[in-house]
Amino acid sequence: MRIFGCLVMLLFVGFFVVVGFGLSILNIILRMMGINRPPTSFRSTEKTKEESQRQQKRFADGQGEYVDFEEV
Repeated sequence: MRIFGCLVMLLFVGFFVVVGFGLSILNIILRMMGINRPPTSFRSTEKTKEESQRQQKRFADGQGEYVDFEEV
């Protein structure tokens, strides 16, 4: 029974390895033919000029003061 379980597990692992290898070969072939999908890109962390202009300071540098408080 343990041998059967190991055999089934090896078949599952082998299946996923073969499928993964096949998809990578397919991706290489499509890339050579120029039919590849563009890689998904996440939004850049750098702020664009428009975004930086939209973001404004709420208080000027000279405004505001430090306030000390006492607990009652």
